[in-house]
Amino acid sequence: MSLNPYEPASPAYEWRATPIERKHSGLGIASFVMSILVGLGMFCLIAWIAVLAASSGQTLKEDSSQAIAIGLGIFAFLFLDLIAFLLGIVGLCQPNRQKVFAILGLLFSFTVAAGMIGLIAVGLSMKK
Repeated sequence: MSLNPYEPASPAYEWRATPIERKHSGLGIASFVMSILVGLGMFCLIAWIAVLAASSGQTLKEDSSQAIAIGLGIFAFLFLDLIAFLLGIVGLCQPNRQKVFAILGLLFSFTVAAGMIGLIAVGLSMKK
């Protein structure tokens, strides 16, 4: 037995000069990718609304099949955004994993949801 304080006490103890690299959270990566795709999908839906309104020269009628499809698409994307948000939260709770993608997924999914809900609120307030 050595009296050197810098030597390991037993062979089972292994001292490392560099820290162990932690892997990225798989659920965090899924949250990040999903929130980016949901944001792109929402942008495409809004662009579709703009193209339809510009081509007809007036606002889109609420009872048309295109408006109903766009509305259902918005709610579907909001549901997928909620799933991405929940995946980000679970990714943050995973032990011994890096949290970067989970935090980014949470941030992006919250931004997309808040932006879309804000856009819906502005649209409803402008209704005559």
